[in-house]
Amino acid sequence: MLRLVRFIYIYTKKAMKITTRQYRTLLVIWIIIVLLLLLLPQSSFAHANRLINFPHKDKIAHFCLFGVLSFLLFKNLEYCNKVFKIRVRLLTITLIFSFGLLTEILQEMMYNTSKRNFSLADLFFDTLACIVVMIGLYLYNRRH
Repeated sequence: MLRLVRFIYIYTKKAMKITTRQYRTLLVIWIIIVLLLLLLPQSSFAHANRLINFPHKDKIAHFCLFGVLSFLLFKNLEYCNKVFKIRVRLLTITLIFSFGLLTEILQEMMYNTSKRNFSLADLFFDTLACIVVMIGLYLYNRRH
């Protein structure tokens, strides 16, 4: 995971020279993608479930979706406050946890139409992904 974070960071920072506005646009697009994937009915993924068949694939999906979301959110918040990066990291974790909680509550509220329900395990993996990304970025920034 650390190598993946390093690759994404190097690729976006040095190769593409992404601006603040582009990070903001990527964040908004990714939030829309995450919401669509998490709020679509389970029946929408029937074909994918037959193709990809291993245990806990939904937890891995949550981890990946929220890992990318954490990275993009951190980069957006980092531009706002370059001095206190620990505050930016804590704010990122808090916002990701809140967003994960909100999506789980929405899934529970929409259970009759989407057949999805509230899961503490999903919320745990959402938050874990954020923490792993924050630690990875911290370790990467410490070296460079």
